[in-house]
Amino acid sequence: HYYVTVGKFSSILPSSIGASFMADIYFSSPGAISFLPHLRIDGDYQYLDKGKDSIQGPSLHIGPLWSFGKKYILHFSPLVGAGYYKITSTNSSDETFNRDKLSLNGKCIIGFNFKFYNFVIGPQFRMSYIHDSKAPLYGLGGGLALGYIF
Repeated sequence: HYYVTVGKFSSILPSSIGASFMADIYFSSPGAISFLPHLRIDGDYQYLDKGKDSIQGPSLHIGPLWSFGKKYILHFSPLVGAGYYKITSTNSSDETFNRDKLSLNGKCIIGFNFKFYNFVIGPQFRMSYIHDSKAPLYGLGGGLALGYIF
């Protein structure tokens, strides 16, 4: 997935690239009409880098998943979680600042999947939030989901 950052750090770290692994747990058959949510677990790794400044690290999120459709599946999932990030920054006098930080996170994923036998593929719109008391990091972006339904 790819994010464009928004907020205080957008000029310092304008974009992010990452990869995630999601597990969707259905409590009824996928595509069945139900307004009760299923469960989504999402683990990812974010990498933001520009010159001498970077933020990188893994995170784990969990939350409800609403999905509608059988062959063409619309899904929506707000997630909460935590990440462990390594932050490196160099100030104007070339002093390097290194810090490891455990941070609360949130994200929302909205997508549209196409089902072909037990395989799914589809675009996703992703919103991300990494909490920091002084400078929270927001991201807006997208990704391509590839999956297999067991």
